[in-house]
This record gives sequence, structure tokens and C-alpha cells, in this order.
Amino acid sequence: MAEGKSATDKTMGRKTAADRPGVKRPGGSNHTGTLEVLRNLWEMVNIIKQSRGISVSSLAQSIGKNPRTIRRYLDVLTEFGVVFETDRDGNIGNTLRMVLPRQNHADPLNLIALTRNELLYLYSMSVGLHHLGGANTRQQLFEKVSTAMGAERVKKSDLTGLFTGFEKGYKSYEGKKEILAGLLEGLYNTLGCAITYQAPSAEKGEPLTIEPYQMFEYNGGIYCYCYVRERDDIRTLAVERIAALTVGERFIRRPEVNSRIEEKRSNAFRIMDDGDFIPVRVRFSAKQAPYVMERVWHESEVKETAPDGRLTLTFTAKGKFEIIRWVLGWGAECEVLEPPDLRKDVAQTLKQAAGLY
Repeated sequence: MAEGKSATDKTMGRKTAADRPGVKRPGGSNHTGTLEVLRNLWEMVNIIKQSRGISVSSLAQSIGKNPRTIRRYLDVLTEFGVVFETDRDGNIGNTLRMVLPRQNHADPLNLIALTRNELLYLYSMSVGLHHLGGANTRQQLFEKVSTAMGAERVKKSDLTGLFTGFEKGYKSYEGKKEILAGLLEGLYNTLGCAITYQAPSAEKGEPLTIEPYQMFEYNGGIYCYCYVRERDDIRTLAVERIAALTVGERFIRRPEVNSRIEEKRSNAFRIMDDGDFIPVRVRFSAKQAPYVMERVWHESEVKETAPDGRLTLTFTAKGKFEIIRWVLGWGAECEVLEPPDLRKDVAQTLKQAAGLY
């Protein structure tokens, strides 16, 4: 790699001032020339920063330099981290504008000028929760981040085909846009919500007053950990089952509620922590053992491999329904060894299933 050219510059195909034929860095080895260049660079930054957009020729007249020198100075500033607006090819145009971080400390949203919804969508994607924003939100977010990257900007066309979603059996949230928007507002602004929750097994909706604490995605669905005031309880609510929602008054987040949520998450085998702890011991066939070894199933798990290749998995967790459903998913490749009542329940379910065929 040529001296003075970063790996990113080489990858992006962007030529720096040192790379371009016949172009030298401004300034010389003498002290006076260096100070002059620094003064010019400082003056350029201030002029561009204070203007809403200034042409290269106008800037050249302002500091008494020709446009070619201005272009060389821009290269130097860019290499030192100053970000300018660029066109779709990553080139600085004739009208110069700096991309500046927001300095309003009363609004802690971002350094790039993201809207609240864009920021929430970005954070939600970072934890795998990707049902909250539509195609327009994704496009706007990409354009803003791409523009703010300036010289390091990546063309969208360069990324096409590199990443893709792979979702099967996910929940649909059509018709839930207002519910999601209200829940996000409650989460972000710590506002309580009056909701009507319609469980599949209930004849009518249940009115609840909730304080939303955390939203997460599991198995293609969006869920929310909430504190339910009427019951002094922590509930895991499926968002698609919220039939109505009204945003209410501000509440104060309490550390003890966060601790209870973390305990709830830790206790559950999946997301349900109903019932008592179950000390589970299951054995997998040698054929399926490698696939079981690849994953962490619960924080309490212990794996033991037998000489014949079979694998025994032991863990203690809550959520009997989800444990049984998980065991059944392995078919004849998984056998419940302990506890006896869990083994009996699985056997009874398999017997009922066999009767369907």
C-alpha cells in the first residue's frame, strides 16, 4: 500500500491529495509556509462552517487563493476528519457545506441529524428488532448516515446483495402502526399507557395501565416488558394483542423494576416464566448432538457428551409449556430423562399426536 493512503481510501477507490498525479500537499518544509497553510485551513473551516453553502470560487476569493489550491486544502481537511457534503459518487461538489454534529445538549438524540423514529429504528435493529420501521424509514436512515460519512461514504449499490433478511413464520403488524407508535412514545418518553389487552384465550379484552420498560423481538414477534400498576406485576405483552392504547402521564423508571425484568428474563427458558422452576435433563441422539452443541439454550445449561456420541443437556428454568414444545420439536432425536412429570407430559402429548395419524 502506498504511503499516505489509508486502507479505507484504497478500498473505496478515493484518491487523496498525495495520490493524485501532479498534486502535492499544500505547504512546504519551511516554518513560515506551514503557518500560512494552517491559517488558511483554519480560515476555510470557519467560513464554510458559518455559511449555509459557499462556492469554491467564492471561498478562493475570500482567502486570496485560486480554486485549485482550495481543492488541495479540502483534501487535507478531509483527511483530518472534516466531513463535507458529497454527491452520490462521494465527491465534494462546487458548493461547500460541512456536515456538523448537533450541539444541542438538551436533545441527546444523535450526532447525525436523525429523527426520533429513525434513531429508535436504528437501536431496534442493533438488537435484532426490525419490524418497527418501513422501507421509507430504512431508506432515509441509510441516506443520512451515508451522507454524514463524507469521504468514507459507501454507495448503496456496493451493498446490494451482501445482506438479506430471512424470516419465516413471523408475526404481521399490519394495522398496528398507531399502537406501535404509541408504545414507542411511551418507551422513549417514560409515559404510562392505558391499554386493552386481548389474549387469544380471553372472551374480551383486559384493561391495563402499564409502564413500558423494554421492547424485544423473539421468534418473529415483538414483545414488551411492562410494569402493570393494577397488579404490581411484571408482564410480557405480545404487541399484536394490544387492541387499544392511550398514552398517559410520565412515570419514573425504578431500578427495582429493571431488576425484576432481568430476573424474569433469566428464569424463563424462552420468554414465559410461569410456574415453578423445572430441573430438566434431556438426551439427544448422536446425529443431533453437534447441532445442540452449537447453541446456548439457557444460562444454567450443562452439556455432557457420551462415548457413543449422544449428548445430555441439563438446565433449570421456568416455562413448562415452552420447554415441552421445544422438546417435541426434536422428535425422536430427543428424550426427556428428568423430571418424571415432564417425561410423562411429553409422552402423553406424543401419544395424542400419534392418534391424529
